[in-house]
Amino acid sequence: MSDAKPQPDDLAARLIQLQLREQAVAAREQQLQEDGILAFVEGLIREGKAAPKHRQRLVQLITATDELGGTLAFSELDGEEITATPGKALRDLLADAPPVVHFAEVAAEERGLQSTAFFKTPAGYTVDPEGLKLHSRALHLMQKTPGLAYAEAANQAAK
Repeated sequence: MSDAKPQPDDLAARLIQLQLREQAVAAREQQLQEDGILAFVEGLIREGKAAPKHRQRLVQLITATDELGGTLAFSELDGEEITATPGKALRDLLADAPPVVHFAEVAAEERGLQSTAFFKTPAGYTVDPEGLKLHSRALHLMQKTPGLAYAEAANQAAK
């Protein structure tokens, strides 16, 4: 083990290495935060709580409220005291919002068709709306014609 003091050049090089490492960590944290915000907004879109055309605006708005810092304090109607950061408060409001985009066919019930899907797709997958309409028409035919097989109902519905 050496008792030699580090030279100024060694200290400068080490300082530069530490600064570079700190910058890399900060960039990674920023990327993780951006990914989290984008995932939250994508979830809102999947749930119909936001329109896809608002994706970028929502990401920028949430990012801006996260950067505000500070704390908001307010009371709910039931008297409950709420304390949250502006970003958390905005996320909570958006998450609790009712759907604004309805994926189901609105007039389907009038024609006796199933109006909503009864299943969920895995993350990253979508359902073909035309295929879902065909499926709904086939189920409607099966209800009207007892004993009709699904395959035959789907063939008839496709015509």
